[in-house]
Amino acid sequence: MKSKAPVKQNEPSRKVDKYWVPIVAKTLDLLDCFGSVHETLTLEEVVRRTGIPHTTAFRILHTLVIRDYLSQSGRQYRLSRLRKKLKFGFANLSRHIQLAVEIQDSLEKSALSAGVNLVVWDNDRNADTAIRNAEQMVAEKVDLAIEFQLFEQVAPVISDIFARAGIPLGPSNLIWRAADLLWRAVCVGVALALLAALPKLWNYISFLWRERTPALQWRLDYVYACFALFIAAAALRFAWEAVRRR
Repeated sequence: MKSKAPVKQNEPSRKVDKYWVPIVAKTLDLLDCFGSVHETLTLEEVVRRTGIPHTTAFRILHTLVIRDYLSQSGRQYRLSRLRKKLKFGFANLSRHIQLAVEIQDSLEKSALSAGVNLVVWDNDRNADTAIRNAEQMVAEKVDLAIEFQLFEQVAPVISDIFARAGIPLGPSNLIWRAADLLWRAVCVGVALALLAALPKLWNYISFLWRERTPALQWRLDYVYACFALFIAAAALRFAWEAVRRR
């Protein structure tokens, strides 16, 4: 026994709306029955979802294929990417970091010039937030995801979220690599500057051996020696940041 086709409630008709064009409405219903650009449907599945008569559905499908609104492979139809405005998702590192802000501005300008819809999320330098943003990208059905986050422990989780949704990851690795190289260069520069200042600082501290504190009569070179140790420790910390694996 054949199931009845779904009937749309409160749908206008030529009797109540003289400007209503039924074939245009059927065409839009047919396009809307595709859940995403990745979904493929046969003619029978389109008829079952829309309730459009078989012959009419076939003619509409054929016309949409000719006009590049749909693509056809055998008996399978799918939405054409050539006619759909692409939606890219970008999860930025943080809106409070200048480098991240400049990357976002550049992506927004490129997306605007290319006619791509760019949706931006803020990871706020937080691993849990990055995971939630990835899940929101999947819910938004973006066509491409670009991730900019620094927590390597959640990278496999985020990759798995997009892999299960069939969403490709964009050149996020290039962004991370550029940011990582910039940070390493800054760390090297700071470490060298601190080490270069250390000899003169030590000479000045050594010169203070003649002076003593007013109350306890401690030698000032002993008192300020801790500052030299702090500078040396800071230089080593920045040097370690520059060479450690992430």
